[in-house]
Amino acid sequence: MQDKEQSWLERLSMESWQAEMVISGVAIFGSFQLFEGVRSLIDWFYFSLPGSFMYIAYFLGFYLFIAVAVLCMSFLGHFIVRSIWIASIGLESVYPEIRRDNDTYTPHFMDQLLRQFPSFKDFNGELDRVGSSILAFALMLVMVFIGIGCLIGLALLLGTITAMFSTEEVGLKVSLVLLGIAALVTFINAALNSKALQNRAWVQKIHYPLTIGIGYVFANVFFRPHAYLSFIIRTNLDTKRYWKFMTVVMIGVAIISGSVFERTHILALMDDVYFRYDQRTDRLYSSNYLAESTDQELAFINPQIPSMVIHSAADLTLFLPIPEREERKIFLACSEKEPSGIDDRKAARLARYNYRLTCFKEQIIIEIDDQPVEVIMKVYTHPHDSEPGLQYFFPGLELSTGEHQVVIRHLALKGEQEKVDRVPFIYLPK
Repeated sequence: MQDKEQSWLERLSMESWQAEMVISGVAIFGSFQLFEGVRSLIDWFYFSLPGSFMYIAYFLGFYLFIAVAVLCMSFLGHFIVRSIWIASIGLESVYPEIRRDNDTYTPHFMDQLLRQFPSFKDFNGELDRVGSSILAFALMLVMVFIGIGCLIGLALLLGTITAMFSTEEVGLKVSLVLLGIAALVTFINAALNSKALQNRAWVQKIHYPLTIGIGYVFANVFFRPHAYLSFIIRTNLDTKRYWKFMTVVMIGVAIISGSVFERTHILALMDDVYFRYDQRTDRLYSSNYLAESTDQELAFINPQIPSMVIHSAADLTLFLPIPEREERKIFLACSEKEPSGIDDRKAARLARYNYRLTCFKEQIIIEIDDQPVEVIMKVYTHPHDSEPGLQYFFPGLELSTGEHQVVIRHLALKGEQEKVDRVPFIYLPK
């Protein structure tokens, strides 16, 4: 019975490449699609999170991008290696070895060649082992990336929920404490495995249970398969070869992620970029103009008018996205008091609407060429990607032919850095 089981396992192992190729092909396609999901998540961070949480959101978004790039690189590497292996196996069935006697190369040349490449069969066996190892490595990363992402997301969620019932500062502390504890425990566990400590009696008592506990935290429901894959790889692959492999992976990751990273709004999560954008008027940003916008896949996060060239003053409108990081500060800075104590639900809702509009008008000043203008403002959710914001119209606007600029002054943000958006346009009446 045992011999039959062993024979079945050996046969399954020999034929597993077919399933591996299917898994790898599907995984390559799916992994590249994940970039779009991460982009959408970053857009959600931008519009929905309080400003204090942006650094954590930036870290999570950056981590997820690298994680997806590692997956793409791993599955792509496996597909390439396994494809070479299939070609080599087919060639071995026709020509099993390199022939020493041939009419192309001299015997002296062939003796040197065969010393370096002695066995075609051994080469195919090495390709088989590398292909299987890469697939196991990729799946191991999938499991740990999901676990770490869930941990960071949980810290961000708990902090955001805390901020709803308290202050941003308290919520941020909750998130940072949770992440700090996880990072500290991980660092301590890594230090315990150093040669200076690993053989001490007290370390031997706590190192294994601590490692297993961390494994459950980071890999959670995938802990057991992750443990088998990771410990088999780390105990059978020496450190030098492991880091050579990791270096190749990181180079591939840099190439893959670099082509996608700049086509996101992740840098806009950082305060420096958020406050600096649109201060310049010596150039035109296509993202400020609906007609010229080049990337419709990304959310609209910048002030936007219909086009760079306006032919009629009546056609000039402005959409101003309002992320949560600014909306909170608008209501904190507003001179109006938030309505309360109104029993009638319809009246309370109307009072709330009027209060919000009053605060927006007070804390966001719209000008043309640094001069006040009459505007009609409405709260607006853009149909492009449900971006929350304000829509402005300019009744009775008169413009002279030539260059102008829409100026948006964000008064509620003055306590941090001054934020003034400027959107240049050319008025050429027909």
